[in-house]
Amino acid sequence: MQKETSFTFAFGFRPSMPSKMPRLASILTTKMNKAIAATLLLFTCLHSFCIAADPGEKPTTVYLQPNTTQLFTELYQAYGILNPPARTVFEDALYLDQSTPMTILPLQPSNQAIFDHASDVLTTFHTRMNDLELYIDPKQSKPMFYTAAGSKHLIVALVYGIVMSEPNKKFLFVEQAPYYSGHPSAVSGIFHYPNARFQLFHDPSEIKPEPDEVLVEFVTSPNNPDGKFRKPVTNATIIIADFVFASAAFGGDGDGYLNKNIAWIRQARAQGKHIFSFNSASKQFGKTGTRCGYIWYPIDDPYAASIFKSFFGFISASTVAGGSTGLAEFLNLIQALLDLPDGGKALRRDANKSLVQRHKLVEQELLNRYPGSTILSIPGSPTFFAKLKDGRISNKRASDVILEDIAFSVNNGEPMGESNEFIRINLSGYSPLLAEFLNRLANQHKYSTSDLLLTTAQTCQVLQVCGNSESTSTLYFVKPGDCIVEVDASKGPVEVILPPFTDYLTSNAVTIKKIDTGSRAIVIKAENLTTTLKQANDSVQVRWTQPLYHKGHWEVQQ
Repeated sequence: MQKETSFTFAFGFRPSMPSKMPRLASILTTKMNKAIAATLLLFTCLHSFCIAADPGEKPTTVYLQPNTTQLFTELYQAYGILNPPARTVFEDALYLDQSTPMTILPLQPSNQAIFDHASDVLTTFHTRMNDLELYIDPKQSKPMFYTAAGSKHLIVALVYGIVMSEPNKKFLFVEQAPYYSGHPSAVSGIFHYPNARFQLFHDPSEIKPEPDEVLVEFVTSPNNPDGKFRKPVTNATIIIADFVFASAAFGGDGDGYLNKNIAWIRQARAQGKHIFSFNSASKQFGKTGTRCGYIWYPIDDPYAASIFKSFFGFISASTVAGGSTGLAEFLNLIQALLDLPDGGKALRRDANKSLVQRHKLVEQELLNRYPGSTILSIPGSPTFFAKLKDGRISNKRASDVILEDIAFSVNNGEPMGESNEFIRINLSGYSPLLAEFLNRLANQHKYSTSDLLLTTAQTCQVLQVCGNSESTSTLYFVKPGDCIVEVDASKGPVEVILPPFTDYLTSNAVTIKKIDTGSRAIVIKAENLTTTLKQANDSVQVRWTQPLYHKGHWEVQQ
């Protein structure tokens, strides 16, 4: 039996140096429960814990994985929604797909129920965020909601639908550089379409379509990799609108350019242009692993209807749509965000503040290390994009210079439409990794998690686990986001299992406490440790760590 309560507190003191940690711990433990203090310290005392190379030892190579957003893992942990209740439960022995398009046969009943539920939850969310118009034309009847295995899957399917539906026509896909590398890849990097090509441009005057080519423009706003506002700048009648970063967490104006994006999309629709806009669980929600891109397909648009069969057929043939389990997990997060008093607006503000701070610090240390470099991205961008100035770049890529100097692997600029003098650095990843990146740039231990994760919120959930059988142990498996687990073994034995949290850099400090007065011990087990709680009010704090994505382990906190 489990019973859960929660409480929230805010704390604004942010020391930045580890030398202040003992003093901070003393202050905290005199003012609040030790378990809560330990949880809060997660955000202030993780100082390059994972890169402990000895002097003279070659540092471990670190991969700043592109476009992953563990910043949200950290914020969901702080706001108490890292492991939300499973309100949405789908049968997972299903394909979210069918063999024939809905224009011939209706969707399978189970699929229709799943898609309708997903559409209802996401419509409620985007309505509350005042951005539903980015995805649905309010003048059209209800569009068809559909999912794919991430936004990239949707991009490839849209290009396939456009090109293969009219094989006798020629198409020129264009986008202003720098851009997301997945867009040109969808045109020419996966299939070699004889009737389609991609052209980058910096100024629209550079576009020179052939007389019989149909122009298609990609627009990403906020833009990846520089975070800037984008709108169509050509006379293309077909627009693929990538809104995966269209959130108040990103961009330079604090609202993801919401009003500007709605203004241009209204104008484009009024001009009769064909808009295909989409979002995903990955970027602005930090749920990359769920592989869920989603679109309200504008089936009322005659042109969109004409290419639907090819669009739908590609998704069906390639990956049989998205997954029901990943979609359910994503919807559970959306419902948890909707439960927050402000719908998660404060959380997104914290994300934006953190990204602005990260950009500022990376710019500062990069320019100190490589004077004369040019920064193209703006504060609030999910990634940092810059032209590196260094004498070695004539012979090697800028990303290789970074790797050689500080053993960090970052993206080079060529796939984004610029030269290999450019680098892209993911700013949305784990705070400890970015702290270590900055410390290596600065060549000193200067930064910690508290400098990079700007939030004063901390929700700590209290969970009660009770034994209910004298003959069989009740098992409780600790979950990401757990904070305090109170165990009552008066009616039966209880074992608390600490499973591996694979690829989580760190977890909350989890306090496990015996609350009954009986003599039955509570057993706590992990792969690398076993301990027991024997007396009433005995407790232990444990934390998962996985340095640099190497083999992780649970450890007892002193």
